[in-house]
Amino acid sequence: MHIPSRLAAVLLILASGAPVWAQEGGPLPDGGDTVSARVEGLRPGSLSSPNRTNRLQINHPHAFFDLGYQTLVPGPQYRAGRLWKFFFGDDYRDAWTQPVEIPVIDLDRTAGGLTLIKLGGGRQTRSLRMKGEDGKEYVLRSVNKYPERFLPEIFLGTVVENVSADETSNINPYGAFVVPPLADAAGIHHTTPLLVVIPDSPRLGEYREEFGGMVALFEMRPDENQSDAPRFGNAGNVIGTEKLFEELREDNDEHLDVRAYARARLFDMFIGDWDRHEDQWRWAEFDTPEGKRYEPVPRDRDYTFYRFGGFFARLSRLTGNEMVRRLTYFDEDIDDVYGLNLQGLPLDLRLAAPLERGDWVAEAEALRSNVTDEVIESAIYRWPAGIYDRFGEETIEALKSRRDGLPATAETYYEILAEVVDVLGSDKHEYFEVERVSDDETRLVVRRVKDGEIEGVMMTRTFRHDE
Repeated sequence: MHIPSRLAAVLLILASGAPVWAQEGGPLPDGGDTVSARVEGLRPGSLSSPNRTNRLQINHPHAFFDLGYQTLVPGPQYRAGRLWKFFFGDDYRDAWTQPVEIPVIDLDRTAGGLTLIKLGGGRQTRSLRMKGEDGKEYVLRSVNKYPERFLPEIFLGTVVENVSADETSNINPYGAFVVPPLADAAGIHHTTPLLVVIPDSPRLGEYREEFGGMVALFEMRPDENQSDAPRFGNAGNVIGTEKLFEELREDNDEHLDVRAYARARLFDMFIGDWDRHEDQWRWAEFDTPEGKRYEPVPRDRDYTFYRFGGFFARLSRLTGNEMVRRLTYFDEDIDDVYGLNLQGLPLDLRLAAPLERGDWVAEAEALRSNVTDEVIESAIYRWPAGIYDRFGEETIEALKSRRDGLPATAETYYEILAEVVDVLGSDKHEYFEVERVSDDETRLVVRRVKDGEIEGVMMTRTFRHDE
């Protein structure tokens, strides 16, 4: 029997209310033998014990319909021998090669019907942007990564390409799906991804051959009016990072909720998500008497629980190279706070200047209180049974330990940010008050100037000599 390399398994389709049939990859069958059914089983409450099915249990907020389930191995190419595992790591290979049941998304009925907008522009992923009849935009993004796409041509077809492609095995393919309940407890806006198989459908247009049969994340794209989306704060508008910079620069009445931003960044550290560059954020806009307030909406949680392991990883860390330091190893301790945050550091330096040590520590203490043991356990219990049995307990223990250490992590990261602080004004007028409080402290107060009059405070911060 020939098994296509994309799926590398006989795919079992269990169509609700229809006969059971099997398929060896390729397009889904047409005709009256299949039905589309709303996935009610993906809406559990808090789980008090591990999921014993082979399906990922997700609270999904969208009008989602499926064409049945496929049992498949998401990443058969990450199987490896003992020597390869020794040199390049063995951390999540079992997750990639464990058969799980995944719903096949019904593109005709989900969100009222999904229409292709364009090919997405991910760095290492393949993605499609889709528009639902409900007026919302959605994304289908490959679970697999393709870092080899950026290799010079000279390395294609060589061991360098093989090693580059194998780096995806450092990612936990089920990490992103347990972030929503953790973020809810933490008080952080979030997307809610669902693991799906993309059918071979004419709705994929010219990308049908490339995306048909692909295992992907399906989620709403946080953009523009989200007034009916509680997970985005029911914001009347959601904007990108470049637009946020523009708004803050043009008018000093616009302001960022910096405490919410600190909370979101500490949450990144808690779940070991190092890939927090500018495009990984959206910003929910709210009208206030003082002007527009923006709150962070983190997205693209593909690198949750990331583990860069193996002999070569350990050896390369000894060099202290910053490109390597950002590729951290998720376990019970946050050993390299600087390395974990290298990708997000430029944005932090630009946005977090108003935050003092006490602000960071207070948000860390709140996270430690709100993300309880029960919240952590219930989130990880959602994993398919085989994934939980292999990784569940160790992930739960690591999350509890990292949570308990967040106040110390917050202090360490504050000290990194405090070494050099850039205080940005706007294109409008501001008044900067600098007061020498003592030989060890200097206080900065930034105020708005309206019609020649000094008005409300934009920022207050005390700088200390020992920081």
